[in-house]
Amino acid sequence: MTDRNNYLAQRLRQIRENAGFSQRGLAAAIEMPIWRVQRAEQATGLLSDTEIRRWAYGCNAGDQESELIQLWVSSLPKVVYEA
Repeated sequence: MTDRNNYLAQRLRQIRENAGFSQRGLAAAIEMPIWRVQRAEQATGLLSDTEIRRWAYGCNAGDQESELIQLWVSSLPKVVYEA
């Protein structure tokens, strides 16, 4: 994974912890499997944009949604097409 993936994972963890959630608590609150939360915070799994938004709003961090989405977009694999 890239540095951007690691930074996104770190931000997701910070947001969760600032909201006072355990991984299991957040997973239950936003109806996401615990393994998705764990992998997102370990930068071993990539969430969808919808999941990023659910995470932000579930942690009362909707004001940080755009930052998280920008990090998410920058962490997506780059596809190069050859003509």
